Amino acid sequence: MQKQEKTFFRRTIFLIKNHIENNIKEYFIISIIFLIGIVLGTFFINSMEEVQKNQIINYINEFVSSLKGDYKIDNNLLISKILISNFILVFLLWLISLVTIFGILIICLFVFFRGFLFGFTISSIILTFEIGKGILFSICSLLFQNIFYIPCIIAIGVSSIKFYKAIVNNKKKGNIKIEFIKHSIFCLIIGGILVLSSFVEAFASVNLLNIFVKYI
Repeated sequence: MQKQEKTFFRRTIFLIKNHIENNIKEYFIISIIFLIGIVLGTFFINSMEEVQKNQIINYINEFVSSLKGDYKIDNNLLISKILISNFILVFLLWLISLVTIFGILIICLFVFFRGFLFGFTISSIILTFEIGKGILFSICSLLFQNIFYIPCIIAIGVSSIKFYKAIVNNKKKGNIKIEFIKHSIFCLIIGGILVLSSFVEAFASVNLLNIFVKYI
């Protein structure tokens, strides 16, 4: 049984590595778009007026105070909301990717927006709690689910570009149909990974966050 698990794990790692190597240019492009979003999100909050910064600080402090109080997060309800949200997200990205070049542009904008939001959120947390506590708070609240979430979003973007290239380069309907099936299966696998991410976010991140806020 252990040998089968090791074989499956090695096979999975090999397939992931092979997929990235075969699409390294696409991964580089999508990753750069995401990083640009993070940088601009960081710059955006630093360029805000003091009044707006204070509003963000007050909002985060109120959220932390609610966690310190009697407020309890319903993990089952949270999981269901995250699962539904992730399912809708993957479905919409898959659907948008079928619109070829316009779909690719929309997905790239979405990746940029997620990067912007990620950079903005981390910068807001550090602004509120300063560097030390801010980084720890970010790790507890954002890191674990985004270990899955961010690569999945980038991977869907790459698969969408690959599907678009297949449509442009292959004029035969049979080849396009095969690429469509591959792209759809890939998105389905990504959806499965995001299911795992949902449980990590609902249990690991929430529990760590509840532990951490006691020491703020």
